[in-house]
Amino acid sequence: MGWPAERYFMILQFILLMSAMVYLLYLIFGTIKEVSETLSPSQQVNLANLFDQIDFLLLIRVSILFCVVFFINVLLGLFFLHRVTGPLVRVRGVLTKIAGGDVPSADVILRRGDFPTDVAEALSDALKKIRFWQRIP
Repeated sequence: MGWPAERYFMILQFILLMSAMVYLLYLIFGTIKEVSETLSPSQQVNLANLFDQIDFLLLIRVSILFCVVFFINVLLGLFFLHRVTGPLVRVRGVLTKIAGGDVPSADVILRRGDFPTDVAEALSDALKKIRFWQRIP
């Protein structure tokens, strides 16, 4: 949870989903209000408790739904980000070693399912060429 990309992702997801929830609740409550305003005053009195109950239950159920969707989205998103940021951290480590004058003896190997495989392959090719040129006096 310490990577900035993961924090930004969670904040973005929270803002997007909460905005969608607030808008959905606004639409639901606005629709209920519009329907109740079309009723006569005597019907409004009879249905006021019913609409209050509907409003409360909708608020609770929609809030629970969005919380569940938020946590599932964050878990899946973090899994995906881990598959992107993890390899980039490894690539950065190799580049830092090269910048320090130490050429790693092994190629960059990613886990199965990691995404920027083309970057790791290009870096491995560059490492092979650097090792080759280091052997030539």
